[in-house]
Amino acid sequence: MDFLKIYDDFIRARVVFSENKINTEGLDSILKNMDSLLKKYDVAPIDALGEIFDPNLHEAISVVIDPDLDDNTIIKEIRKGYISQKRVIRPTLVEISKKG
Repeated sequence: MDFLKIYDDFIRARVVFSENKINTEGLDSILKNMDSLLKKYDVAPIDALGEIFDPNLHEAISVVIDPDLDDNTIIKEIRKGYISQKRVIRPTLVEISKKG
């Protein structure tokens, strides 16, 4: 879904602007409208951080050794995934843990 790529770009821009103390009011307004549009079409983000990897919802692109975490715990979201009406539109790209 091309819309999600544009949405991601706006979110990244807001983060960079905030980090550099640049006013984000305009971006916040655009993102609010985009959030409303996603909600209107029943598109929701997939919560992944701290969850156990599910190949139906997530795509693991990196593994980190961490003996303190259970295998396949999601420790980082690389790119947010989205679901609509129980159908994955785009899986979440994640980094997962392995005990070693």
